[in-house]
Amino acid sequence: QETVSDQVFPGDMIILASDGLLDMDAQEEGQWLSRVIGQAVVNNPQNMAEYLLDKVISISNGKIKDDITVMVAQVGEVA
Repeated sequence: QETVSDQVFPGDMIILASDGLLDMDAQEEGQWLSRVIGQAVVNNPQNMAEYLLDKVISISNGKIKDDITVMVAQVGEVA
């Protein structure tokens, strides 16, 4: 088990995903996901989740091999 800490800022999105999403391209070991997220032009968590799922369907030609869960949260302003 690995623990990762990082600083987040208002507007940042935190993406939690199951291995069904992370393992879509085993040869790239998750690098494809970093690239796809970097190319995303979305403004809210719902759009990001839909964007990621659309990409998975496209990459897999609609033949998804594992169940996929994606949760996206956006960091808000501190009151």
